[in-house]
Amino acid sequence: MASDRYSIEFDLTDGEEILVLRLIGDYDMTADEDAIKKVAEEIKEHGTQKLLCDYRECNLKTSITAQYDRPKTISEMGIPKTTRIAGVHPEITEDIKFMEDVYNNQGYAMKAFTDYREALDWLKEGRLTEEV
Repeated sequence: MASDRYSIEFDLTDGEEILVLRLIGDYDMTADEDAIKKVAEEIKEHGTQKLLCDYRECNLKTSITAQYDRPKTISEMGIPKTTRIAGVHPEITEDIKFMEDVYNNQGYAMKAFTDYREALDWLKEGRLTEEV
């Protein structure tokens, strides 16, 4: 999937239980719901509940409002709260920490990393729960 400013690549890893989403380019989190729909489709198609979002080659544009609304938006678009989400970033900023807190406070298991291997390990160790 691609737009004029960014591209999204998907891959399955580690026994095909972890869906890896790689964003490249300029991604505006405040204005793009097509990407969320595609992620939800991939999760459903592959039957996974573990998602690794690789933002290391992405210039992520966001806002406090977009971060706060994102968990509700992804839930409404078909990404269940039983999905365990790891985000790999070039650095962990205050905005990233805030987004991590918001996701966790709204029922998702989400953690931010700068190390890809650590993110994979965290996803592998996590137990999934039934959505309530």
